[in-house]
Amino acid sequence: MRMRAALAILTVAGTSPGFAAELPGDVAVLVEQLGSKDYKLREQAFARLNARGPVDLPALKVALVATASPEVHRRLETLIEKQRMEQLVSASRVTVSARNQPLKEVLADICRQAGYTLSESLGDNAKVTIELKNVPFWVAVEKATAGSGVTTTFQDDDRKQLNAYFGNQTNPYVDAAGPFRFVASNINTSRNIQLGNVPLRGNFQQQNEYLNLNVMLHSEPKSPVVSVGTACVVEAVDDLGGSLAPQKTDGLHLPETRFYNGGMYRSLNQSFSVNLARGDRRATSIKELTGKVNLLLLRDTRPEMEIDRVLEPGKKRGEAEAVEFEVSEFAEANGGYAATLILKPRGKQTQDYGWWGNVYQRLELHDGNGLKFLPNGISEQTVANDKVTMKVSFIPPEGKPLGKPLGKPRKLVLMEWVTVEKEFEFKFKNVPLP
Repeated sequence: MRMRAALAILTVAGTSPGFAAELPGDVAVLVEQLGSKDYKLREQAFARLNARGPVDLPALKVALVATASPEVHRRLETLIEKQRMEQLVSASRVTVSARNQPLKEVLADICRQAGYTLSESLGDNAKVTIELKNVPFWVAVEKATAGSGVTTTFQDDDRKQLNAYFGNQTNPYVDAAGPFRFVASNINTSRNIQLGNVPLRGNFQQQNEYLNLNVMLHSEPKSPVVSVGTACVVEAVDDLGGSLAPQKTDGLHLPETRFYNGGMYRSLNQSFSVNLARGDRRATSIKELTGKVNLLLLRDTRPEMEIDRVLEPGKKRGEAEAVEFEVSEFAEANGGYAATLILKPRGKQTQDYGWWGNVYQRLELHDGNGLKFLPNGISEQTVANDKVTMKVSFIPPEGKPLGKPLGKPRKLVLMEWVTVEKEFEFKFKNVPLP
């Protein structure tokens, strides 16, 4: 049994004199064993910590700071990197037990367990009875709202807020994979007849029909998507047994994917399409489809440029790797603050016409203690050949972030995005064909 409730103040192996780390008791023991003279004990402790998964990430980060042992430091760095990646690509898991309970309370509990909040307009009339144990977040949301006409989607900002409202709609074709929900939204079809360059003998009217299956992608806030790459069919079969795959794939790897840096745009709600080829017009449905898609995920952020003392009068300038900044105005606005920025490209940007596209998403406004204001979008924007002018707004978050009161703005920080590419599989069944 994990001793999650009990905290022990233990000295981590090799810490500097007087430095003690506050860790859960079982984690502290395993961290100490990472520095054992017994190689087998070190390996066993590493394996046990790794098996526990991302739940111990905060404790491991504390231990990393505490230790002065090179061996423990090396192993902790490896563990933290592995578990951060696992956290990014895996689903939050929740347990739900409700009997004739208001749906809004069930959804609020699901969100709370995953570390999110709920914004709803559901009232108390919608009730649900449900029993789920350790299931992925999106599976719990779909099962809780099944048949209710309730639509759920995350607010596409930093608030980690799930919106739920009565839309009198349903999505019959949904799949969950990792931290993502895949929703089949529609199918487009195009037909053509080959009239020229046809064989001298045989069927003159060579007919082809191509399909595009359009898919909406919804992400948990912990795993934001900055770009959607190639999607391909691993296997697709119609109700007559015919293949709908446009070309054979080995089912293991996608074709080479290239993400256009200027087009990266962080979002929890993206879309992509899957190409299909219809062979038999008598087929009425996609009996089963398995596809894969490459996603570029935002793994981490780190400061790239800072403009200090933004409240002081006067223009302020800064330089990042690809863009020059000028803050021409910074003032209070609508209960928050607005910064008017003039951006110019640096270096060779001739092949990147969207060099400014995600700049406002990478901007953060900090107070003197490093606490962040919430981004509130762009209110004005002017695009010219060699510069872009935009007004970016920020608002205070609700409550006290990290338990501390938010102070006056101090720094405008441009964050560098650290991304990772990962391939995910999705499946749909019994999708009607047009």
